[in-house]
Amino acid sequence: MMERRIHAIVLVMAMLGLPAAASGQAFDPTRAEGWEEARHAKVIQGRLYEKLGRHSLSIFGGVIPNDEMSWVFPLGARHSWFLSETMALEWGGTYCFDTPTSLANRLGPEDRRRLQNPRETLRWSATAAFLWYPFYGKFALLGSTLAHFDIGLRGGLGAVGIEKREIVGQVENYANKVKVAGQVGLVGMLYLSRYFALRMDLDALLYPASGKNVKVPFEILVGACLILPAMN
Repeated sequence: MMERRIHAIVLVMAMLGLPAAASGQAFDPTRAEGWEEARHAKVIQGRLYEKLGRHSLSIFGGVIPNDEMSWVFPLGARHSWFLSETMALEWGGTYCFDTPTSLANRLGPEDRRRLQNPRETLRWSATAAFLWYPFYGKFALLGSTLAHFDIGLRGGLGAVGIEKREIVGQVENYANKVKVAGQVGLVGMLYLSRYFALRMDLDALLYPASGKNVKVPFEILVGACLILPAMN
């Protein structure tokens, strides 16, 4: 009877695919070491939503909160091409709207001339970036369904359009400039289905400002992503 039970346990363990011992021996249910090794077996599942060879289109909106004088609201779109499950090329652009902060509204003419002269505001950006998605997984959503996600890193180059405002005497002059910019950030994808996902980006643009300064506007972007079928 004992031998039959042992044979049954061995058969069940083989069906579950438990690994062999580190020494190369087959799993032995009569050895305590065998159960210890089986308990520490690592199982890594494949991605449920595969992206290899697919393209995605994203639209988004957001805010740039780290400008003391203006609330800047970027709106834009991006197109991605997935070279593999973990790597993608992406290009896109934004157009920015702005409104004065409460601090800027309280400034008088002399304070504006002293603190905001010249004043540079981000108007648009166009970038090409490389994306790397090293993290993926799933979590229980409201205890009733599983939500799948990817988290990635981005780095890229592009150009930005700057509106420069300068007060000369009683006149406020405007000029538009184009500058080379770098971009780094994080990307999060929450998949709703094989074709749709919610997306969140945390990006930082880096470009030269007046003098020898470097401007670093920080973007918080939220949007929707359409993932197209793979092209044969």
